[in-house]
Amino acid sequence: MKSNGTNLLIIGYGNPLRGDDGIGWRVADQLAALAGDAATVLTVHQLTPELAEPISKAELVIFIDACYGGQPGSWTCETISLDQESSEAFTHYFTPANLLGHASTIFGAKPKALLISVAGASFDCGDHLSVDVAAIIPEIVANVSQWWAANSEKSHA
Repeated sequence: MKSNGTNLLIIGYGNPLRGDDGIGWRVADQLAALAGDAATVLTVHQLTPELAEPISKAELVIFIDACYGGQPGSWTCETISLDQESSEAFTHYFTPANLLGHASTIFGAKPKALLISVAGASFDCGDHLSVDVAAIIPEIVANVSQWWAANSEKSHA
């Protein structure tokens, strides 16, 4: 991954001590190794209001998390829109859309955002991923890297 001048923030979140819930951390760590200075990479247990500040400094945010349901190891990537209404209410539970709303309300920032969700098989205590979830990491990293490279070329064209 090389920098395209776009300020990229990658947030891998979940609990790395709850099996597949740690997929966000694992993917984020591998992307960090590839990105170097081209991106800021954070790993957190949960999304909190304090993340609105680094989000406000990014042009693109990629959230990576585990989810329930679906074939274990399957994954989706969706565009996230800011949730302006819920950003104005105090809550103890934040979604990527809530955080985008907070970044907009507090800092006036409206970065583009993607959510990569990976279907987990096991969320039991332990620091290891299930076989299906671990096997998908290279595919996700490759897809994000290819997407990043393609967008880098477009921005320099």
